Amino acid sequence: MHLVASLFSFYPLFLLFDIYPSLLRQIKHRVSFAQQKAMYAANEELLRMNWDIGEMLTKSQETDGWGKKTLQRLTVDLKNEYPERKGFSVRNMQCMMQFYNEYNKELTMVKVGHFSIAQPLVAQLKNNVNTLAIKLEYYGKHGALANNFDTTLPATEALEVKSLLKDPYIFDMLTFTDQYDERDIEIGLIKHIEKFLVEMGAGFAFMGRQYHIEVSGDDYYIDMLMYDSDVEITTIDGKSIVCIHVPQADWRMKPVFLNENPYKGSFKRNHEGDYHCTEMEVRAMIRDANEDGNDGGLLDAFTLDDIDTNTLHGYRNQFRILNADHDWNDKDDKEFLRLLGGYTKNRQTGKEGLTVAGLMMFGTGLAIRERFGNFRMDYLDMSHLEGEERYRDRLTYDGRWENNLYQFFRIVMPKLTFDLPHPFHLEGYQRVDDTPQMKAVREGFTNSIIHSDLFLDSGILRIEKHDDCLCLRNPGNLKLPIENIYEGGVSKARNPRIQNMLRMIGYGENIGSGFPKIISAWQKAGWGKPELIDKYELQEVELRLPIPNETGGQTGGQTGGQTGSPKTIEKVFELIKDNPYITRQELVDKIGIKASAIQKHIEKLKAQKRIERVGSSTFGGHWDIKE
Repeated sequence: MHLVASLFSFYPLFLLFDIYPSLLRQIKHRVSFAQQKAMYAANEELLRMNWDIGEMLTKSQETDGWGKKTLQRLTVDLKNEYPERKGFSVRNMQCMMQFYNEYNKELTMVKVGHFSIAQPLVAQLKNNVNTLAIKLEYYGKHGALANNFDTTLPATEALEVKSLLKDPYIFDMLTFTDQYDERDIEIGLIKHIEKFLVEMGAGFAFMGRQYHIEVSGDDYYIDMLMYDSDVEITTIDGKSIVCIHVPQADWRMKPVFLNENPYKGSFKRNHEGDYHCTEMEVRAMIRDANEDGNDGGLLDAFTLDDIDTNTLHGYRNQFRILNADHDWNDKDDKEFLRLLGGYTKNRQTGKEGLTVAGLMMFGTGLAIRERFGNFRMDYLDMSHLEGEERYRDRLTYDGRWENNLYQFFRIVMPKLTFDLPHPFHLEGYQRVDDTPQMKAVREGFTNSIIHSDLFLDSGILRIEKHDDCLCLRNPGNLKLPIENIYEGGVSKARNPRIQNMLRMIGYGENIGSGFPKIISAWQKAGWGKPELIDKYELQEVELRLPIPNETGGQTGGQTGGQTGSPKTIEKVFELIKDNPYITRQELVDKIGIKASAIQKHIEKLKAQKRIERVGSSTFGGHWDIKE
């Protein structure tokens, strides 16, 4: 309740649409669950009532010897007393008496009697074992409620549906007989594991289960759950140090917070310390936890009048070329947008209009700035600068183009790639200009768009071209651990509808293989390794794609801080000398050049045998100064 109240107190109404459907589903699920539990409890009590009434009638008849007319009189009186109730007919009361006579009190206490009575015969269980099985509700784990699934469903589906009727948690070895809670289960399981390890003999030991910490006077116990791969031993100053990798929380679990208020109890680790998350950061985590993405919400009062017709028809022409026989080509603009995810209707209120994806991809610049004044797009060509030039070309809001995402992508892509090296390549007798490197740039550009957080207070989708690299930045931090992205195989865009719109015209993938393809294309061309940087403090992700310079050499630094600068490399060395435990990120922050440039300086210093890394390259290690 406190969390829901917090959401509404901190959120403007126009930001709720991206988390509201998920919140509503959770509440509806909880209400339905409570209704089901109430129904089960009510049915159980009705059965007990019918059995008790049958007992009263039977014993009274045996004592007083009354006949059928007494039942008829009871029927009339009970109906007058409870006019809304049914089930007090003469026939029903006779059934209650039969129910009492055929099911004695002990039998009614057996969980699903026919199963519990037959099972000892089938499994040849001893009496004491069967008694314990009844107490442990063995039927709930291994039986199945009465059903007709075998006759109405295919065999594989029947088996799957039957499994839903069973209790998935089997704690038979803990011998719980009374009501138990999560803490009881935890204690029981750990005691069982301890006994098991003792029986395993030498070489096994139980080291502990929780770690106690105190925060602001309150006690907390952290579960000690880890794998062998999360722990490594490194050497520092001749001493062995145990290093524990703590993985980041899954994006669906964020924000992880103390007490009941995520805005006051959420923290994050920045390098050497833990810091309180800002309200903007918490909002971003709540948005990112939405399984449905952030671009499907209905924008109130934004209609087809806010669509730039030239943009939409340009997209439709491109769609038609790539999908000539597609059924959507015959639809009108409104239906085409709806099928694409750009237009929607609220089934409860009847309101309809553009989605976030529809407006951002195809909207007029004026409508986009009116609704998303916090977000902007910017392209800068900072290559081949002369004198005091700051840039050679720029595309930003200037009133000469409709600044939606489709137009930005369409205009910037040729500018970004027109002077990339195009190795001569033939397929058959035709030259192919669409090289793997060109495809990789498109993939990187597409990723920057579909992973942009459109709701940050000051988000910029910024594409830069330098002499030595292409730099693509998008607002919002990575939802997935960076190592998962390098490996591929996972994909979770913030803007899945925009992702689909671009995919339908041949841009980008949604199967998680995009980034490995970028790396592969760059390796094939010998252009160095692309670098993905998650800038937590700036809430920004940067993709750097190193490119050859005019002389055919390869650089990796930022403009204004070249890799080969003697002053810069000496500054790196002095900082490492002053602090052998300094991190690469700290070097980036202090010197003001890119991480790729820092890495190249470090490699040169190592090649000159002026420094040597001791211990882990990621954490826990340090630099040994050789001069």
